[in-house]
Amino acid sequence: MNDDTDRIDSDDESIETNRRTILQYGGAAVAGVAGLAATTGSAAADTDEIMEVDLRGGISPVTDAPQGEDEVIFNVHGYTGSSASVSQSETLQSTLREFGNTETVTAVTWDDSGLPSSAESSARQQGADFADWMEEYIQANPGTTIRVLGHSMGGIVAFEFMAAAAGRFQVANVDSIGSYEVSDAPCEGTEFHDAIDQVATFAGNYYSTNDSIARLGNGPADCGFGGGSLPDNYADVDVSDSVGSHTTYKSSTGFGQAYISNFQPGVDRNGDGDDGDNGDGGEDAAPTIDSLSVDQRSYWGNDITVEWSVSDANGDLSSVQSVVFGSSSNRLDSTRTSVSGPSASGTHELDPPFYNDGTYVRVRVTDAAGNDSTRRVRL
Repeated sequence: MNDDTDRIDSDDESIETNRRTILQYGGAAVAGVAGLAATTGSAAADTDEIMEVDLRGGISPVTDAPQGEDEVIFNVHGYTGSSASVSQSETLQSTLREFGNTETVTAVTWDDSGLPSSAESSARQQGADFADWMEEYIQANPGTTIRVLGHSMGGIVAFEFMAAAAGRFQVANVDSIGSYEVSDAPCEGTEFHDAIDQVATFAGNYYSTNDSIARLGNGPADCGFGGGSLPDNYADVDVSDSVGSHTTYKSSTGFGQAYISNFQPGVDRNGDGDDGDNGDGGEDAAPTIDSLSVDQRSYWGNDITVEWSVSDANGDLSSVQSVVFGSSSNRLDSTRTSVSGPSASGTHELDPPFYNDGTYVRVRVTDAAGNDSTRRVRL
């Protein structure tokens, strides 16, 4: 689960993004990729400087990342990797440069201190913090193509980023390498399934069967007996032939080739196409959660009371759902209320099992057109 320190305490050439696909990339097949990569970057590197978005002290200023770039790759480190966040981003950038990709890589640093269980909890919280930061960054840089790449526990940050961003904005790519997220995270029935579909044009799980530390990143997503639904824009990408261990993804040319080949175009945020971000305030504007209060009993039992108020500028509210999730983002209990008109308020009671108090509550409001907004509260 760690990055460039192995400490732990406890060639298909194309991909269709409208279906789940499992690919395998060899380490030697690199011919022709420079031409492909050149279409995803400018003729000369915008900047080789690695800036750092540091979430350890809260939401950092948007100016901590490059401004006015046509494309930025946000690289998220794994457990014990915070001290090497910038240098690992340099390694990734160097690998991508070999294929002619010239775009900017920015380091994203989160609080990975403590034992793995503590770090995982931080990763889940700071994935949501990263989404809050990114929303402001996109507002300041609407023309920038955004790609997010999480390694190891940084893969948890990436999944939580999508869960928190759902209904708020879209980005081109959200990918993970050697992910320590649970192996069924993309499957139908988890909170991440719909979030992947809503937030990323493409989401790839680049895995290696040689990776003895990763969970999801050790193989394809595991949806249990009989299979299960995965998002149409999700793919498990096998880079085992070129990645020999948990710490060698970013320096692997085989991974670099696979990664660049799945780069998607930027999201249209200018109102002249289907940008999916409801940013024009017009007839497709998403409903909003105006107030939210979550209270869990601290004495007998662990029942959770959720009080909410919602509104919709178009007057077509449809439903409000509250869900409590456990530490592995497993759903513990949920309830839904049908609503209508321009505004509504109410209370939900959630009853997680007595042996699991839950980690966080997610509230989602949806309108009749299918637009939604989401907020999460840690317990």
